[in-house]
Amino acid sequence: MKIDVPYYSQWIDVKDRQWMPKACAIVCVKMVLDFFKAGSPDIDTLIANGDKERGYSKWGWLHDYEVGIFKRYGLSSHREEKMGEAGIGKLKGALSSGNPVIVSVINYLLERTRFHQVVLVGFEEEKGIVSGFYYHDPATTGDEQGAYLFCPIDKFIAGWRGMAIFIGQ
Repeated sequence: MKIDVPYYSQWIDVKDRQWMPKACAIVCVKMVLDFFKAGSPDIDTLIANGDKERGYSKWGWLHDYEVGIFKRYGLSSHREEKMGEAGIGKLKGALSSGNPVIVSVINYLLERTRFHQVVLVGFEEEKGIVSGFYYHDPATTGDEQGAYLFCPIDKFIAGWRGMAIFIGQ
């Protein structure tokens, strides 16, 4: 099961080079906004607005700020934390309803761990149990390279920070 969510890359679609390495969250927001609402601002405008509105902190983009963006565009949105393995069912439920979910994961880059965000866009299941998720990773350098990647459930659980932003109509 996959949802037809547009894909963007923080290394291709973000024009301000200063923001490229730290734009994953806003690029995820743009993917989800464009899924629900045509004509949303471009990524660089979203970044500039977020910078002015203090949506970015020393820890990265604030999840509450992202939720606020969705609400400004008439979407329902909320964040959940400390979800753990029990949250897999909530992720599956949202995706089954046709709603992508932004999740916070740990990204291993240059032998360092960094917080990162991706958009869940689907899942596979075996005998009614989620076996893995499809996701859009904004941190790829080629067109569509990061679209509809698959992560087996054990690897997802190991790298997921138990945080998610749920969005709907």
